[in-house]
Amino acid sequence: MGMVWVARLANQEQTADIMGDPDSAYDFINPEEGYGEGGDADVLDLDKEWHGTHHLLTGSAERVEDPLGLILANFEEVGEDNGYGPAWYVSPDRLRAFHEALSTLDTPSLRGRYDPEAMARERIYLGDVYQAEGDEGFGFLLERIESLRRFAARGVASGRGAFVVIT
Repeated sequence: MGMVWVARLANQEQTADIMGDPDSAYDFINPEEGYGEGGDADVLDLDKEWHGTHHLLTGSAERVEDPLGLILANFEEVGEDNGYGPAWYVSPDRLRAFHEALSTLDTPSLRGRYDPEAMARERIYLGDVYQAEGDEGFGFLLERIESLRRFAARGVASGRGAFVVIT
């Protein structure tokens, strides 16, 4: 299966409920009943490309304090460890900062950040795949960036934050 990054937008009431019962965060992000046909626009699943996407945005394999560090940063941890750590909470302000920083990056500037050799060297999850794919790997990551743009814009427009987990 592998390591998968999933986020779900949460309004103030949902956030308060989860903060009151932190162990419910995982089930909120990954409900057993799923998201229904057609998915859920409030959910973003970066699948296994999360780490490569993080590296493309930040140039790092690690947690960062950069506004572009939505995928890996020091956020408030919530609930129990579900294998790769607990879920975490991204406040509406942090989601807005990410959205604003991401809006400054166009496709040519993102392409200039793409370095599959560095990804393999820095042990980015699936880094060897990006190295083998070369420029084609950029296309997969660009799709994830566009999904992040839509997700963040939706959260900012509604004033919501998000809960995130790596499973």
